[in-house]
Formats: sequence, C-alpha cells, structure tokens
Amino acid sequence: DTRPGRIEANAATITKSGPADLVLEGDNDGLNGATLDVQEGRLVGVHASNPFGTAKLQLNGGEVLLSAKATGLPLVAFGNEVVVEADSTLTAGAAGGGAPGPQTILLSTPSGVVLNNGTLTLRTTHGYGLYTVKPVTGPGGLRVTEGDVILGEGGDVGSVAVTGGALNIGDDLSVSRMEVTGGRMNTHAYRVVVSESLKLSETTFEISAGNTFTAEGSNLSAKADLTLSGGTVTVSPATHGLGLNAKFYDAVYGSYYLDPIANLQSQSASCTATLAGQLNYAQESELLSLSPALTDGDRFSILWEGVFAADQPGTYTFGTRSDDGSVLYLDLNSDGDFADGGELIVDNNGNHPAMNITGEVNLDAGEYLIAIGHYEDGVDAAMAAKFRQGSGLGYEQLDYIDGSSGPFFTGSTTAAIDLTNTNLTVAENSTIDVPREVRFGNLTIEGNRSLTVRNAACQFSEVTAGDGASIIGDILVRDTLSPGNSAGTLSVVGDLSLGTDATYALEVGSSRCDLVEVSGRLSLADGWTLKLLDAGVSWSHGDLLLFTCAGQINLGQVTLDLSEVSGPGFEDWRFDDPHVYQDGANVLLGGVTVIPEPATLALLALGALAMIRRRR
Repeated sequence: DTRPGRIEANAATITKSGPADLVLEGDNDGLNGATLDVQEGRLVGVHASNPFGTAKLQLNGGEVLLSAKATGLPLVAFGNEVVVEADSTLTAGAAGGGAPGPQTILLSTPSGVVLNNGTLTLRTTHGYGLYTVKPVTGPGGLRVTEGDVILGEGGDVGSVAVTGGALNIGDDLSVSRMEVTGGRMNTHAYRVVVSESLKLSETTFEISAGNTFTAEGSNLSAKADLTLSGGTVTVSPATHGLGLNAKFYDAVYGSYYLDPIANLQSQSASCTATLAGQLNYAQESELLSLSPALTDGDRFSILWEGVFAADQPGTYTFGTRSDDGSVLYLDLNSDGDFADGGELIVDNNGNHPAMNITGEVNLDAGEYLIAIGHYEDGVDAAMAAKFRQGSGLGYEQLDYIDGSSGPFFTGSTTAAIDLTNTNLTVAENSTIDVPREVRFGNLTIEGNRSLTVRNAACQFSEVTAGDGASIIGDILVRDTLSPGNSAGTLSVVGDLSLGTDATYALEVGSSRCDLVEVSGRLSLADGWTLKLLDAGVSWSHGDLLLFTCAGQINLGQVTLDLSEVSGPGFEDWRFDDPHVYQDGANVLLGGVTVIPEPATLALLALGALAMIRRRR
C-alpha cells in the first residue's frame, strides 16, 4: 500500500528485530488480526488513529513506546492485546513525532496485560501517565522505574518491583514477590496479598502463602501494616558491607576539626566513598587519588566512620601514622557520639611530619562505632591506621585496618532492627522469625490466635489481644498492654517486659478482669502504670489478679491511673490502700473494697492518680 505508515499484514506475524526504531502512526487497519513480535529495538506507536490496528503486541525483548500525536488529549487508548514472553519495556512518552504531555495512555484491551515470562518494565516520560484498564496477570514480573503507572484493576502476577516513579493500585493485587526500594507505591486502601517475599526499602519480609500485606500512605518504607494469616514472616536486616565510610573535605583542615571529631562531622563533605582496602597512604598523591573533590592538594581533611567488631574481650591497641594530624575514636558507651572521656584512643593531632602514635583500650566483645580523622595542612602528606588485640605493642607490630577483610564494617550488624512504623495484625496462628531484636510498631492479636516469636525478642509499641490470644517468645511492650478485649486472658509463653512509662490497661468485668499469664520472667520497669477500665464492672472477688508468672518477677515502681473509673460501673468501689503486690507466682492489686453504698463516688475523685507502693 502506498499510504504512509500502512502495512498489510494479512493477519501474519511481523517480527521487529534490530536496534533501529520502527515508527507507526495513523490508521493501520492492515494490521488487524496480526501479531507484532518485538524482539529488539523500539516499536513506536504514535496515536492519531490506532497505529497498530487490532494487532497483538507480543514482547520478546526490546521496547514498545506509546505516544500521542496531538497535545491536550486527556486520554489516548490503545486497545491492543499485550503479551510478554521475555524481559521487555513498555513506555508511555513522546517519541516518533509524538507530542509531549500531559497525556495519559490507556491500555484498554479486554484481556489486560499478560505476563507469561520475564519482567515487563513500565515507565513514563515527558509528562505522560500509563493506565492499565484491565488486570495484569501471569507468572511473570512487573517493574516500575520512573513516571506514573496505574494498575486500574490490580492483578495477579509473579513479582512486582518499584525502583522509581510511582505505582498506583486501583484494585486488589496478588503477587508472589514484591520489592519497593525506590519511588513510591499507593495502594489506595486496596488489598495487596504477598505470598512469598516482600522487600520494603532496606528490610526484607519473607511471607508464606496466605498472608496479607496492606499499606497505607504513599511510602512503604515509612509505614506498613502487615496482616498475618498464617505462615512465617522472616525479617532480614539490611546487610552492611566490609570497610569504612569515607568522607572527604576539600579546603577544610586544622587540629580544630579533629578535637572533638564532631567539628569535622558537622561539615558538609565534598565527596564520599568506601574504604575497600588498607588504610595505608604513604604519599600525598595516594591520598589525593582517593577523591577528585580534593582540589586543594595541600589542605584537606578525611573522615573514616563505621563499626569496629571486637570478637574477644580484652585490651586492643590502635595506632596511626600521619602527616599532619590524625585521631582515632571509639564510642565506648554506645551513646552515638565520641564526646565522652576515654573515647579518644589515639591522639596524633597537630601539624607535624610523619609520626607514629598508639593507644590502648580495654573492650568487651561487641560492636563499637569508630571514627578516624586526618587533616593535611601544607607540604607532603601521609596517613595510615592500624590495630591489633593485645597490650604493650608498638606501631610496627600492628596490622593495617583493612576494609576488605574486617572486623570493620560500614554499619552495625548486631543493633536492634528498627521497624517501629510497621504494625502487625495476627488473624491466624503465625510466626515471626528474627535474627536479632526487632522494634515493631503495634501488635494486634485476634482472640484464640497465637504469634510465635523465634530466635530473638521483639518490642512492640502497643499490644492489643483478644481473649485466649497467646504470644510464644520474648516481648517488650513500650507503650500500652491491652489483653483480653472486654476482660480476657493473654498468655505469654516466654519473658514479658513492660518498659518505663508503659501502661497496663486492665479491663474489669462482671465476673473477671484481664489477666496476663507469663511462663518466663516478668519485668515491670520503674515508672509503669496500671490503668483500670470499665468492662461491665461488678467485681466482688477480693484482690484483682493482674499477672501469673512461673519465673522471676520484678515489679518496679508503679502508678495507679483511676481516671476512667468515675462511671457507674465503679460506684461501689472504695480505694482504701491501693497497692500492687506479689504473692508467690501472682501479682495482684490490693487495697480495694467493694461496698454497696453509692455515696463512695466522692472517694473516687480523690484517687485519680494514686501512687501504689509495693507490699514487701
């Protein structure tokens, strides 16, 4: 056919191979019923009238780029079936004479997008948006790298990865593996079911079949709500590599910046890198080669930071050789700075020719933040740092600090994992497997359901449980413990700790009150609060049983909060000598009398916040 852009395919398969673009525009009804097999390069469709006719787009590699001929069109629909057979890209943007956005490209095929194999990368450029009208389905993967993509009816796919841009969910989405490591994801209150693994930012959740992941807000690394409907959640922390983080400061120099080291830390670095080999630079040229940002060859500073892991307790010797000044600090009390006495281990500060200085420190086994600072102030330069376990060692007997072999790391490998913005709901018996202590947000357990915490303890901000719920493992509650749900029992098969300022919200019912049964140790930190709540109060059974504990009990100092007991449920209560006490394996609230006269209401107002003393 002689019309520009027209192809008569006669329902055949047309293979796009080779790196050159193939641009189609106008009305290509000659492609009706055909298959466009894209294997390499770009197939560009510029929509004035559908340039692909009704052809099926079969992606076996390469890229399909969808564009609009005119500006100002709110929606441009491509009704072609899309089937992905290998790693490919589908882009909405301006190309092949297409107009820039704002434009929205609709993939309106009734069969949706089918991912048979490989991963389809969806991206938008030039102010375009991409909207899949029907579900995206298949065992293959979906990746969003830039721009705005909307899955209008969700889907069911093998994997989803968001590394940039925005992925918006317009309906429920089922996925085996999900990663959100960049950009953002908006779920708009729709359900996302993850059956195998979920990675959010630098934290990995491996979720077995049947579990539900629900997200609120636009940044999953900032907030996540996980509903556990069985199986195991495995928390794998971000891995920290060998070496130390290096920061370079051009034209920043002098002993002032090394003592204290916070003076250098407060400056804006000209460049950053990672120490990958020995910290041993005998010549000025070697130091300058570390960063192109060091434009003033005779005046600069370098800061190496990270973690030193002491494998064994004992004395360690550190040393530096520098021209001019250098220092080495360890955070001995783990307060996050190097400002405390004794934390300057090697003081080789000041303007001087190459000089060796060593220092000794006694350490327990564990991790310590380390900072090594160096500055150069004119003529020549050298910097090296060494260490070795032992005392009475000279500088030459020490080993170079080496970023390729440890025990120096860019970050902690043992510190508690911070997931305080991740909330858990247990709908069926489930398990959390953690390599070390994890700080979660809130925990909600439905009645007669259990959560097993394996390998390490977990912290939770609030713990709310239905009657008959159980936690198997060691936990700490930072804020509020609410067992039972309208008076009931929570079992902790392990150790239970209430942190300072934590509250035990105790509901008192007509025939029972909340009870927490602990099989391990019970530790109630000084400053915890016992708050009484009305759950159909008509208690007449003597002192209130708060905890039973098979292990060691530490009550701590406690405050009684009666701010919620002014209602009619507590009208027959009198607080004569309220106190929490231990009686064998039980922890009780005593000094409370139930009397028939309603005139005792006036007494309640006097006890709004009464300090309880432990009965010895």
